[in-house]
Amino acid sequence: MEVSARVGVAMLPARAPRRAKRSPRHAAELGSVRALVNSAGIATSVPATRESPEQFRKVIEVNLNDTYWMCQGIARVMSQSGTIVKVSSVRGLVSTGLPRRLIPRRRPPARPDRDLAVQWATRRRIRVNAVGPGDVASPMLDEFQG
Repeated sequence: MEVSARVGVAMLPARAPRRAKRSPRHAAELGSVRALVNSAGIATSVPATRESPEQFRKVIEVNLNDTYWMCQGIARVMSQSGTIVKVSSVRGLVSTGLPRRLIPRRRPPARPDRDLAVQWATRRRIRVNAVGPGDVASPMLDEFQG
């Protein structure tokens, strides 16, 4: 018995609803879309007392809005069934001792995921999960610990 599969990976920017609509179409051009790992996320190292409304809005736009629009767009082009995994953060659930200003920004993505999971499980046969990994050594984390 011979098993054959074609796997393609595309890194797609999710910035804003218009672009999030184009990215799934681009993914569909590569073939059948069966999975999305949605890991968009940014943070600022500015103390909450000095953070500007623009800085705060940008973080919410990427971490909440853009990830939602990408999920919506991919669900529209997914074949018969599929899987969406949203990467959130353990910081949304427990305190890690680092600046608290990160917590509200990484927590919201888990909330829409619950709703999408319920909506799409039976209607579209799409499984939606959120994972919240702990800290990963990265330049972004270094900003907060430095």
